[in-house]
Amino acid sequence: TQNLWRLCFGYACRKHRYLFLLLLQGLYKQMVDIMKGLGVDAVDTVGAAFDPELHEAIMREPNDEVPDGTLLMEFRKGFRMGERLLRPAMVKVSFQEGAPEAAIADTDSEPNSIEEQ
Repeated sequence: TQNLWRLCFGYACRKHRYLFLLLLQGLYKQMVDIMKGLGVDAVDTVGAAFDPELHEAIMREPNDEVPDGTLLMEFRKGFRMGERLLRPAMVKVSFQEGAPEAAIADTDSEPNSIEEQ
């Protein structure tokens, strides 16, 4: 709590912006150390393959330079504690525009089992 008070005081004294940034950086480092001590890890993102159990895709982008489903950008970090997901990472996922389409059903086959009335 003392570091948080110092942070607020540093912000109130706007002429000491450098001090404010140093206090903010110190507080961030302490929080990261506490989270690591509890076993909280960041979810892998950029360059990894999309996993719906770990990632929340909010954008897609055509990209023929990487495999389909590769994570291109992280918008928000995701975290897990051991095998338990605390928060999914928000990401942008690649797709290939030239990828082959799924096979189209044969149009000569029987219609759907749902009958029109």
